[in-house]
Amino acid sequence: MSVNELDNIDLCSNIALSIYHFNIRSLSKNSSELLQFIQSIIHDFNVLVLSKCGLYIFTAIIAGYTFYHDLPPLGSVDSVVIYVINSNSKCK
Repeated sequence: MSVNELDNIDLCSNIALSIYHFNIRSLSKNSSELLQFIQSIIHDFNVLVLSKCGLYIFTAIIAGYTFYHDLPPLGSVDSVVIYVINSNSKCK
């Protein structure tokens, strides 16, 4: 889905929970592109799920969201990071 298609969705009136999933394929390599994308869309998703994060020292990089992560099993790089919005200020 493109940024323009996302901007045309009215998340505030018809959807109680909005979730967006990114297969980030290495958070350390692609974090700047992720932040650029998130800043370019109008809507604040309630939940952002990042999969295939790779081996990374996890930190909260998205302002306004609470950060959760799951460490990968030993020998695996398939970690998951979840950001849950603190408040949905754009839907008040």
